[in-house]
Amino acid sequence: MRISLLVLFLWIVPLSAHATLRLGFVNMRKAMSSVDEGKRAQKALLREKARFQKALSKTQKALQRAQKRLKKQSLVMSRKRRARAFARLEKKLRQYQKQRSTLTRRLARHETRLMRLVLAKMQRIIAAVVRENRITVMLDKQANRVLFAPSSMDYTNEVIRRYNRRYKTGRRRSKRRKRRRKRR
Repeated sequence: MRISLLVLFLWIVPLSAHATLRLGFVNMRKAMSSVDEGKRAQKALLREKARFQKALSKTQKALQRAQKRLKKQSLVMSRKRRARAFARLEKKLRQYQKQRSTLTRRLARHETRLMRLVLAKMQRIIAAVVRENRITVMLDKQANRVLFAPSSMDYTNEVIRRYNRRYKTGRRRSKRRKRRRKRR
């Protein structure tokens, strides 16, 4: 559907505007993961994921130990007691699965939030590049499946360079830290 709309747009625009069509593309996946802020977001997500996995791993190991213990003891248990023990184990397993899905959703929401912030800034940079280079249509290389285009149409590195230059945060933080140290 996207491709057919794009083809229709590319066919109509030159006919109606009688202007030259200038295309450009940006590899958004590369741009989002290459800008400094995107790298920091990815590191934060990896730390959070590791923390979640540690909590889940601890619970999973406890469940496995309980299951092994129950299998050994079930031979000498009465049916009623065995049924209650298996029910408790199943309840713990359901709690573990619920915890796992909750943590996965929380991580996905956090990733979406962080990437949305970077994307909003990225779109401002792309708009500036489009204006300055008088580009008619800017495509996402991954989403629109650009199979081949000359490198002169690739603005990915330009977008990354401008983003890092415009939204540099390293200096600001160090100045803030220096001010705080002087106050103390």
